[in-house]
Amino acid sequence: MVVPVWQPACFYFYTTNMNIARIGDDFFKFAEVVTADRSRVVKMFGMKRQTIIDDFGVGFLKTVPKFQAFINVPDNYGDFKVPPDMYNLYHKLDHQPKRGQWKWTEILLRHIFGDQYELGLDYIQLIYDQPLQLLPVLSLVSKENQTGKTTFLNWLNLLFKDNMIIIGNQELTSQFNFIYGYKLIIALEESRIERSSAQEKLKALATQKKISLNDKFQRSHTVDFFGKLILASNHEDNFISANKYDIRYWVRKIPVIPDENINYNFEADLKNEIDAFVYFLRGRELSTKKESRAWFSTDLIKTEALEMVREQSHTPLYFDLVEALTDYFSTSRQSQLKATAKQLLERLLPKNNQYNSKYLGKVLKDEFLLQYQHGRYDEIHFTSLNAVGRYYTFKAADYVGDKDEFGMEIQSDDSPF
Repeated sequence: MVVPVWQPACFYFYTTNMNIARIGDDFFKFAEVVTADRSRVVKMFGMKRQTIIDDFGVGFLKTVPKFQAFINVPDNYGDFKVPPDMYNLYHKLDHQPKRGQWKWTEILLRHIFGDQYELGLDYIQLIYDQPLQLLPVLSLVSKENQTGKTTFLNWLNLLFKDNMIIIGNQELTSQFNFIYGYKLIIALEESRIERSSAQEKLKALATQKKISLNDKFQRSHTVDFFGKLILASNHEDNFISANKYDIRYWVRKIPVIPDENINYNFEADLKNEIDAFVYFLRGRELSTKKESRAWFSTDLIKTEALEMVREQSHTPLYFDLVEALTDYFSTSRQSQLKATAKQLLERLLPKNNQYNSKYLGKVLKDEFLLQYQHGRYDEIHFTSLNAVGRYYTFKAADYVGDKDEFGMEIQSDDSPF
């Protein structure tokens, strides 16, 4: 029987094959696995008590180290002393920072962040120096191949090691989140988040502070959550749904790598530069100060790519109603319109009989960001004066500015038309 030599709160073990620990009431096995590039890494798996007895005998249970609970405390500088009765899920980094060149790393980062290069360095430095700091969801998009999105994710994996994971939509939507719930960086590659439940989960992950880790046949464990989300997608315009008030996303459209920067040894060179880049990062001063909950001001990370996503996030009904309202205000010369959802459908969208009032109400709330008012209102063109109902107010300035299609000034009185 092999008795494991235990090194508390660390994933790096000095045994030939296996370690087992009890954390809370559950048992876990730590086993070395071989990756595609033939490197060896230690992974954690849930293990049943009966399996341990079957493999090693009931007496072996007495030798298994015991921890009270999981904790998740980031430690990129290696200065955190883990309490002996706690198991820290965070992996210490073993880089050896030293002065040196990081030519290919700079080429990669300038390619990914373009004219926002310094912001990109700030983003990476904040993850390293201030891992608890909330950050925007970095989204790298391009319809083309050979853009370096995957190379950038692989480079981050070299930098932050087992504290980063790359998952797909299936893992995101699964009820079992133990593989990613305690990671510093969670990247979704080739993602297109279509289901509303998945989008809501993604938005929640972008801001939450705690997470319940769930795995098959294991009790849930609640730990601190500080994961930074990165999306990489070939869908430039519709990988996510976002409205004009959604400030979670920092969207960058990534160009194809120019011929002069093609290096077939790229990832090997990047790996060799990690220690030099860490040395640089530790001595660098941030180019920005905290200006929002997610550090960066919305103006700093606003891009044309984000505006395109917002535009394409709208439903067909949104575009139909915008066109109808634009036509209405262009010809009526009224400064505002008050109408119920039913009146809008009957008078402005009479040919779109596939829509109903309930659905239009949802679009008005979610996409036009309007709230209805209930009561009596002046209504002339559609029904009568002093109508009563749940009505919405639209202003001409939002659709045609202050002039109609003939260049005439729009009425600016306080009447409804």
